[in-house]
Formats: sequence, structure tokens, C-alpha cells
Amino acid sequence: MEVLKLFPLEVFSWNYEKHLMIPRSTEYQSNIDILDLEIYSDLKSYILECSEQIKKHYGFECDRFELTRSWLNTYSAEHNDGMQFHTHPMCAFAGVIFLSDSPQEPIIFKDPLSVRANQSTIPIGSTDLCYHSIPSVKNKILIFPWWTEHGVSSVNKNRISIAFNLMPAGNVNYTDRLSKLNLNYTK
Repeated sequence: MEVLKLFPLEVFSWNYEKHLMIPRSTEYQSNIDILDLEIYSDLKSYILECSEQIKKHYGFECDRFELTRSWLNTYSAEHNDGMQFHTHPMCAFAGVIFLSDSPQEPIIFKDPLSVRANQSTIPIGSTDLCYHSIPSVKNKILIFPWWTEHGVSSVNKNRISIAFNLMPAGNVNYTDRLSKLNLNYTK
């Protein structure tokens, strides 16, 4: 696991070593939980193993993380589709695995403290300091906190990825008798 410290923000990165089939899709975003398909069962297990590493890294008090939603993103070079900056509310962590051959346009993360874009009280310089780009390399998995604004500025080649959301599951906050709860998800 490689930990990339941004802004200060930790984005977690892994390289998935197995071959992945790239589905054919004409949809911008699929409306099925793509990681529930049998052909992605190994990838789903791997992502859950990655989430266990994050759980241990932070010392989270939860039994495990579960994938609550996953979808295929297809961006067309023909339409130069970018992806506006957005977050993933209603989850703890969001993630992506890039499926297209490299190189692709990078995923761009925005500093959550936008005031740091200006190093003085008067904006007198570039605001590029509040962005960090990570190359979209085939089979690279990135997982980051839900509140992290991210996007893609434009697409010059067809770009395919699988995005997903993670939530704590089972017993959560189990050492705090005032806030402990049990979370289980059904699909």
C-alpha cells in the first residue's frame, strides 16, 4: 500500500495485478452494482481487503467495510466528457479503479481548504496550489474520504473506470457504549 499525503489528505493507492475484463457500455454511468457481477468477484474481494488495511491504518472501530454501491463510468473522447468536481455523500470512503489502457487524463483532487490557494490574505498568485493530479494508470485503485472533491478536466481518449463507495459495517464504535451501533446493509 502506498499512502499519498495531499493537502493534508490521505489517498490510498494499490495496483491490482489480475487481468480485468473491460465491459462494453454505451452508458455514461451504469445503473447496476457492477462489482456484484461474478466476473468482478476477485476485484470486489481485493477492494474489501484494501478497506481492511485502511481500517487498521486509522484504528477504526468497525467489524469491516462493505461496498454499498459500485458503477461503471464511461467517458467518450468523441464528446470530450470531463467529470465535474464532486463528492460522495452517504458513504465513508469512495474509490475508483482505472480500466482503460494508460496513459489517461489524471484524476484531480481539490484541496478541501480552498483558502490555502492563496498564500497571502490578498490573492496575488496562482490558484493551482489547491489541486493535485494523480495519473489514471490501468488497474490502479484509489480510495479516499467521501468528502474529497475530485474530477477529470477533459477526456482525449475513451476512459473507463469502476467507482465505488464503502461504509463501515457490523459493530461500529464498539468500545463506546453511548455511540456504538450495528450496521448491516441489504441490496
